[in-house]
Amino acid sequence: MYEAILEINIDAIPKVILNTSIYTSIYNEDSTHEEYILDMLKNYFQPRNSNKDTVTITNLTDYERVSHNRFRVFLLDHSTIENEHQLSATSMMTMKIMREMQSDMEIEGYIDSINVLLDDLRDNLKGTLPLTIKSFDLKLFIKLLSFKYDYSEDYARLITRLEQVVPLVVDEMDYQAKEKAFVIYLYPEAGLSIKEQI
Repeated sequence: MYEAILEINIDAIPKVILNTSIYTSIYNEDSTHEEYILDMLKNYFQPRNSNKDTVTITNLTDYERVSHNRFRVFLLDHSTIENEHQLSATSMMTMKIMREMQSDMEIEGYIDSINVLLDDLRDNLKGTLPLTIKSFDLKLFIKLLSFKYDYSEDYARLITRLEQVVPLVVDEMDYQAKEKAFVIYLYPEAGLSIKEQI
């Protein structure tokens, strides 16, 4: 956990103070451009196309400038997490599943066996058409996956789905950022009851 008080200077708006902790808050008494500020912060800490020429960030704890390579920022919200359930090609969940499966030595054997079985099935077709089968691979396997929630758990509740998916998504973000992920969750209390917020 990186705990600091960051001063963010963006050309277009007055300086902003960002307290980083388990629960982060932005303090800017002159305006309410939180999402713009966070988007600029995210862009500052990107490996490519950083806006480091128009944004400066200073750690007020030690009064040192924070390099744009120090972190890689990810912005999350409930909508982003809900979209992870679709397992799109660019989703963090898909990347995590793909990475974990590629590191399993037995997976390649399973894929080869499936491809042999598909060829055998094709060979059983009657006729002389020159048919071929596309090779089965991990990407095709992931396309066949979908979330099937056990209703003994209350997956109709947002909090339950968040508790299941957010740690996995954050873990993948941290892996992709080589342990330098800085995750900002926008409006985490939205849609949750008072009891669930605690």
